[in-house]
Amino acid sequence: MLFLFFTAYIDVLSMEDLEFEIFLFLEFEQKSNGNKCGTPIVKVQNEFGISYKECREVLMKLYKEKRIKIREGINHKLIFL
Repeated sequence: MLFLFFTAYIDVLSMEDLEFEIFLFLEFEQKSNGNKCGTPIVKVQNEFGISYKECREVLMKLYKEKRIKIREGINHKLIFL
């Protein structure tokens, strides 16, 4: 639950810190649901209070580094580790 501490200070975080915090959040979500469900992008946006553009930028960087996978769900895109 380390990421909850930083959500209040999101405007102070650098891009690398934000990337690290989002990755920790995704790891926590994957462990809590038993690696069966992906995490919606909207959930990441709401947790960190960032816009879609900022969220997409970080997620695309993680995707290009092959640290996450993004799949199309029934209603929206889902993020998997």
